Amino acid sequence: MKKSLLDIQQEIRALDGKVKDISTSISQIYEELDELRNDKASTIDYERICFMASHFRFGTHPLARLEDGYACRNYLEMLLSLTQVDCGADATVSRLIFIQWILLQSKLDISLEDLLYDSLKINSASFGELVEILPKPYHSQLVMDALITANICGQAREDVLIYVAGLCSVLGISKEELCMLSVIAKGILKQDLGRMKKADLRKFLSLAKD
Repeated sequence: MKKSLLDIQQEIRALDGKVKDISTSISQIYEELDELRNDKASTIDYERICFMASHFRFGTHPLARLEDGYACRNYLEMLLSLTQVDCGADATVSRLIFIQWILLQSKLDISLEDLLYDSLKINSASFGELVEILPKPYHSQLVMDALITANICGQAREDVLIYVAGLCSVLGISKEELCMLSVIAKGILKQDLGRMKKADLRKFLSLAKD
């Protein structure tokens, strides 16, 4: 049945009301994000974090060779979203220092504070986009950086490791590859091969050349 002008006008008014409701909800979400950002800003010394990160001597991070700035940004936001899982932990500052070092390597013209704020907006669609824009060789690198970030101050909490496992699933990282990346991350974190188990040491040495 053909709709009358009145029917169409009523539908438009109904849709307009829904759009306004959505806009109001979005505004409220951004207000809450701003409040959360301000709360974090009051407890995190970004200047000191940047200073400490600039004194790292880890060589060159692979992200320095990635010319796609948007992909670099998504890479870093994904690591920062991991810090939100366990944001109250004492390890947060250490994690942020490590991510700040990667940010410096990437040469992106954005602050860690702004990236951290944007990472609060990550949702399920963000993971799908990451797979599309991040070159395949960087998938395993991101997982290794996530493992380092998670365990930088010792054994990570279970919910943090679940997050890393989810990231592996999205990026198509197999159990075998995850095992390999875990060994490499452990070697980097321990900085003392003498403290590694013999089995892990053998794996680490066989992978070191890569």
